Amino acid sequence: IDFKLGTRGFRFKFVPRFWRTRIVQVVTWNDLEHLVCSCGPQSRDGICCRHIYAILDRAPRMSDFAVRWQKSFAYYFPWHDEMSAHFREVMASDPPGTSFDD
Repeated sequence: IDFKLGTRGFRFKFVPRFWRTRIVQVVTWNDLEHLVCSCGPQSRDGICCRHIYAILDRAPRMSDFAVRWQKSFAYYFPWHDEMSAHFREVMASDPPGTSFDD
């Protein structure tokens, strides 16, 4: 316990206060466990956030990002019918977060 001396000589205890606390949860999806953060970039943008990488302690993988961030998606999606159908199928089955299968 850390006690500090106040301006009038009284001792008081510092209580940490955390603002913008993020919660990382383990979610089971299709019998696999995934990490989902409360800050929301995975659900909003399809990008894994720094809070999850702090827990995983590893470099980013291609499977951590939504399919729309792949170069092939940007090249084929609206113009190529067969590939667009494939991308729609993959987007419909995207997991809710980042897997931690290590």
